[in-house]
Amino acid sequence: MADNDNSAAVKVTIEKDKLKAYVEVFPPGEGGKTYSVQEIRQILNDHGVVFGIDDNRIMEALQPQNLGYKIMVAEGNPPVDGKDGQIINKFSLSGEGGPKIDEKGNVDYFDLGLIHNVKAGELLAERIPPTEGTPGQAVTGEEIPARRGKDFKLLRGSNTVINQDETQLYAVIDGHVSIIGNKIAVNPVYKVNGNVDYSTGNIDFIGNVVISGNIVSGFKVQAGGDIEVNGFIEGAEVYANGSVIVKGGIAGGNKGKVSAGENVVAKFIENSNVESGRDILVKDAIMQSFLKAGGSVKVDGSKAIIVGGLIQATHEVESKVMGSQLATQTIIEVGVNPKLRMNISSSLRSELRRKNFWKSLTKTYRLFNAAVSILRI
Repeated sequence: MADNDNSAAVKVTIEKDKLKAYVEVFPPGEGGKTYSVQEIRQILNDHGVVFGIDDNRIMEALQPQNLGYKIMVAEGNPPVDGKDGQIINKFSLSGEGGPKIDEKGNVDYFDLGLIHNVKAGELLAERIPPTEGTPGQAVTGEEIPARRGKDFKLLRGSNTVINQDETQLYAVIDGHVSIIGNKIAVNPVYKVNGNVDYSTGNIDFIGNVVISGNIVSGFKVQAGGDIEVNGFIEGAEVYANGSVIVKGGIAGGNKGKVSAGENVVAKFIENSNVESGRDILVKDAIMQSFLKAGGSVKVDGSKAIIVGGLIQATHEVESKVMGSQLATQTIIEVGVNPKLRMNISSSLRSELRRKNFWKSLTKTYRLFNAAVSILRI
């Protein structure tokens, strides 16, 4: 207030966050004193307002029509809060899977995209640190601190590792990546709790696969390791770089194929096409099937029987009973690896195309017979 009662009165108001200051200039009494911009500045300074003062707004407050009204005359700079940190996954989550749709709109219900294979050393997730933010300044000249962004930590699950500055997470092994309890983990075994059917789609996994139910006809399971099936393999395509172990049986219905880089083990094999890099081991029976083994084929149960089809093995074929008078012919071939036998057959066809037809045919035929022992029952 001025020294004499006729002087104009000035009221200064500062907002609670100190980002704005206002003045109210009240009309002076008759003959009383009015204020200049500099005098209003001094009054503001006396009230602690020293930053962001706008002379044009002061002049506006001094206009006769604005007397008695609260006018903002100073404004500070608000702080800019920091950005929150982020965790960026380098893989899609299982919940994001679904049937694949091609450009023509066709839906592939066999490919649901539920498995996310990763290699050892592959980047799984990246942490983007938060920013500190930019401080603001109050009209009183004080610094207004900014809120630092919220930080998030990379949570390491099994078979993963975090780099030294905790910004990147990597896989330690080959396997299936998933999030378990907010932790990123890599599992060398992919487990299917039930059947491989439309609920799972086809399985293509870099490690071992364990299936608690059956592999339904029409579906495909591929594994870089072993495949273990607690139920049955129906007319499905099953490929493993390791072994295929079936606690039930393989009943292909003359559809699909089972192929293993190592062994195939099953309770029985019926109307199926089965190949193995090593042995095919069956408990009860092989019926009307086509088998190729890089090692041996053995049926060793109490009722061991091989009936119908074609059995090819490098070393031996073993069973209590082979063939039946009531069934179709059973052919057993041993002595040459089935893959080599295929090469010999290809060689035979090539030789037949040459000019010395009969000579080449006789030579190749003798080579083939010398190598293979054939039993037709």
